[in-house]
Amino acid sequence: MLIRMALMLGMVSILLAACDRFQLDAQPPTRDIHYADHDETTLDVYLPETGNVPYPTVLLVHGRGVSKDYFQGTSTIEDLNQQGYAAVSINYQFPTATDPGISLAHVACALAWVHNQGDAYNLDTENIVVFGHSTGATLAALLAARDDISTFLEDCPGSLPENQLIRGVIGYGGRYGIPSVSFSDPAFLDTFGEHSEVEAKMIREMFDQLSQIPPSEWVIREELPELVRWYASFFPIAWIDGTEPPFLLVHGEIDGTVTVNESIAFADVLRQAGVQVELEIIPSDHHRVNQRALHEPLFAFLSGLAAQQR
Repeated sequence: MLIRMALMLGMVSILLAACDRFQLDAQPPTRDIHYADHDETTLDVYLPETGNVPYPTVLLVHGRGVSKDYFQGTSTIEDLNQQGYAAVSINYQFPTATDPGISLAHVACALAWVHNQGDAYNLDTENIVVFGHSTGATLAALLAARDDISTFLEDCPGSLPENQLIRGVIGYGGRYGIPSVSFSDPAFLDTFGEHSEVEAKMIREMFDQLSQIPPSEWVIREELPELVRWYASFFPIAWIDGTEPPFLLVHGEIDGTVTVNESIAFADVLRQAGVQVELEIIPSDHHRVNQRALHEPLFAFLSGLAAQQR
């Protein structure tokens, strides 16, 4: 009897030890991970089957009206994984009239998650590129350009390093706040009014005020109303000072949602500031990401960043 009990206890011990090993070896979740305490702040991690560890990582930021699954539908994630890149695709809340900065806060928090959880997923936190489409492209540019990103992490469980947050930016079909382009676009005025709840007349007055001042002074000119400076701070052009990482700007030639002139003009602004920028205009293409046409310039850009890192 004693021998039988001893054997049973031994088997239980073995099983418990096996369970412990299973817990240690279990892979972390890769879908619908909450990176902040908000219903919409979830992300998915897609890891390549082959490649060098830690994996160079691309943070994917979708545009308006879609979700983090958008980049699956364009084959972007599959393409990145096949080339040895990890992809982190995020959801976030769009701006509201009471909180126009919430989108940037969420994207910054997602980037903090990548930096803080990199070891658990074999992500190379020294080689993170942010790829944004449409509104996501605007947010990606802000993430690279703004000097005060850490101030948006107040409700974020993670933190960001002081330097080298991201190695590069890919903006596809983005809007960047170019006065000669954005401010004369009726679609932009309508969208701005819809999400800010500012009347069209006041928006035009604000745009007129900003058009008479260099963008580099938009957020510091005390004679401008505080509300104007606040909204202007969410235009990437207001922050460009030459310290930004390299950019790849991509735009469909016949994009009917955001004119191709946005990326053309923003590329000029970046060049004049001394920022490395590549501009890829896809002939006869619209607003949706065309991964087939993007493949060659995308991986040429990513390879170039990797070469600079070595």
